[in-house]
Amino acid sequence: MLRARWRSRGPLLRVVDLRVEFRTTRGRVRAVDGVSFSLDRGEALAIVGESGSGKSVTALSVMRLLPEPPARVTGGRVLLRGRDILDLPEEDMARVRGREMAMVFQEPAGALNPVMTVGRQVMEAVTAHRAVTGREARHLALLALAEAGVPSPAARFGHFPHQLSGGMKQRVMIAMALACNPKLLIADEPTTALDVTVQAQIMELMKELKDKFDTSIMLITHDLGVVAGMASRVLVMYAGKIIEEGTVRDIYYNPQHPYTWSLLRSVPRLDAASKKRLLPIHGQPPDLLDPPKGCRFNPRCDYALKICLQEEPEYTYVNGGHKVACWRQHPEAPPFRPEEERGRSA
Repeated sequence: MLRARWRSRGPLLRVVDLRVEFRTTRGRVRAVDGVSFSLDRGEALAIVGESGSGKSVTALSVMRLLPEPPARVTGGRVLLRGRDILDLPEEDMARVRGREMAMVFQEPAGALNPVMTVGRQVMEAVTAHRAVTGREARHLALLALAEAGVPSPAARFGHFPHQLSGGMKQRVMIAMALACNPKLLIADEPTTALDVTVQAQIMELMKELKDKFDTSIMLITHDLGVVAGMASRVLVMYAGKIIEEGTVRDIYYNPQHPYTWSLLRSVPRLDAASKKRLLPIHGQPPDLLDPPKGCRFNPRCDYALKICLQEEPEYTYVNGGHKVACWRQHPEAPPFRPEEERGRSA
């Protein structure tokens, strides 16, 4: 009942037409160009794409952690529970971080203070947003470490980061992020530096915490292979734009954009009936100082039409929640059979 009343008030996070640029000596780089999406409470949303597609810049913009200058948000809104946090003074925004939303970074070794014990660092995350005594802060820090799957948290409390494995450091980062029970957790490539077994453990931990605390998660990754068991919806980004959006089932079993097909073809599958050679995406992502005219994927696309080289594609709605920015999928485009085309290009 409580959840139903809360949901009726709208999504937890809504990003509307977000635009971010970087000023460089060569010109302005439009790193995020008109991105819009929403995230409900308790939902896990994955943003996928190659390096340089704008995923991390989008996440850092939501957290307002981009250095200004050279970065600058040039347009759009970021609504957290209906409040535009882009308009908040930095002092107020500092209270939002940690208390209402938190972030787990890609490299825990670089995010942790090397000369402070991990227990003290988790305690600082608690005391920054809660009026508690030192004893209460220690207790809450130990609970957070235990929730994050750190074995023997009392023993690990006095360890320094260099005494921990990569996976254990990431668990400490998750403990710090969840210490104040934020409603939104942003995880930016949280498993990149970890081996496959530890990757699976960290993803399973995040899924368990999401289900236990009804936390919303925004997962940033370049690897579609880690998305299936975690997220319910997927945004595919390319060159600063969202080019396809849908449920995990939509993206995995009914992808509509040639770039999404290419990402899926480059992921190894253990359940495939026969072994297939992985196919890399040919070419390079565009220079965002001077992006291609029309569809930004057209220089790398095997199925580009003449209009793809001239005009940016409009969104075509495949079903209620599945949409794609591709002229090939437009109702007025020539007949196109994606399955046959994908098979011909494989």
